[in-house]
Amino acid sequence: MLANDTRNQHFLTKVEQKLNAMNPQADERNLRIYSFKIVDRENYTIALESHTGRLIGSNLSLFDLFSFDVPGGSSLRLNFESLFHKYEAHIEAHTKSLLAKLNARSTDIKVEIIDLFAAKMLNFVRNPFSVVKVLNSFPGIASYDPTDPALLSDYRRIVSGRKPHQAYLCAQLGINDRSILNGCACCSCC
Repeated sequence: MLANDTRNQHFLTKVEQKLNAMNPQADERNLRIYSFKIVDRENYTIALESHTGRLIGSNLSLFDLFSFDVPGGSSLRLNFESLFHKYEAHIEAHTKSLLAKLNARSTDIKVEIIDLFAAKMLNFVRNPFSVVKVLNSFPGIASYDPTDPALLSDYRRIVSGRKPHQAYLCAQLGINDRSILNGCACCSCC
C-alpha cells in the first residue's frame, strides 16, 4: 500500500492549488498559480515571482519528500502518498459544497468543516518549511512508538529505510539537528 513510483510529492495538494488556479479552465497539466517569494520575513514583505504564474504540477513539491525507503534498482519507493490521498480525495468536493452552503446560508456544514480541517492539519504537519513549528506544536511525539505490531514495523521502516535523497533534501530545507528544538527523532532529516 505504501509502495508506488511517485517522486514529485506535493506538500500542498494539487487539488487545493487548482481551486486557486489563475487559469482554472485549462487542461490539468497546464494549470498555473501565482507564487510569491518572501522578501522580508520580519516585515511580511513578499514579491510576485512571475506574472505568468507557476505550473501547479511542480509547485510546492519536492522529489521524494515523503519517501522513507527507496530501494535501489527499482522506480518504486515507500512513501505516504496513498495515505495522504485519503484526506486529499474530497477537498475539492467539500470546498465547493461548503461555499455553496454558505452562499445559501445553510448551517449544515459540519461534515465539510471537519474534513477540511483534517486536510489543513495534514498540510501543516507535512509542510517541510514548518518542521520546527510542528515539533513545537506536538512536543514529545518523538518519544512514542506505535504499540500495534504492524504500525511498529512500518515505523521502523520509516526510521531505518534507505533514503539516498535525505542529505540533499535536508540541505535544501536548511534542516539539521541544530535547527530543530529538542532533536528530531520523528523525522528522517537529521
